Amino acid sequence: MSVTPTTWNSADKHASLVLSNGDKTVTCSVGEFENLRSVFGASTGAFYVEATFDQVGAGIENVSSIGLATSGVALNAQPYASAEAWILQDENSGAVCIKYHNSVIGNLDLPAIVSGNIAMLAFNLDAHKLWFGRQGTWADGGNSSAGTGAQYTNLSGTLYLLGCFRGQTPDAILTINCGASAFAYSVPTGFQAGFGEIGPDRRRHPIFWL
Repeated sequence: MSVTPTTWNSADKHASLVLSNGDKTVTCSVGEFENLRSVFGASTGAFYVEATFDQVGAGIENVSSIGLATSGVALNAQPYASAEAWILQDENSGAVCIKYHNSVIGNLDLPAIVSGNIAMLAFNLDAHKLWFGRQGTWADGGNSSAGTGAQYTNLSGTLYLLGCFRGQTPDAILTINCGASAFAYSVPTGFQAGFGEIGPDRRRHPIFWL
């Protein structure tokens, strides 16, 4: 099976966010929380995606985040208190990345994300599990291929990729790779390479053997 990669949704974003690169890259330059969602959402399946934090700022006033959320999460506020969002944040004001969901913040044993770093997300919606990683290392000794050590085990609903930003100087810039190009790190066993519409692998269809 193959995936038709999703992009950010130009119709489901904060008005101040700017999309480019075929709607795969988002730029935030305004000092307020601004969110956006992917075009595609799913409630079943297992997927792997990467997000490059092309540019992050320094200090607590700059926020760059990636995660999963339902369509009910507001686009004009940090979804910290939402029970429908599961988020990885760069945490430039600290030494490590953080996660948050439903008003609970947790530290991850990953160094804080800096400009150019790649975050990995593996999520199994049938098992309700989500793993975060950075630069090829899964957080907290997690093993998504084995199904162990997930950061969250309570995913529910139809979920979209969610980006949450607050820009100061320099701008916050993030690019998602949902399978449109080669991944920097290995896709976990049992996960689709990318996030989007799933269909048959056309390369294996008999009509293409002629």
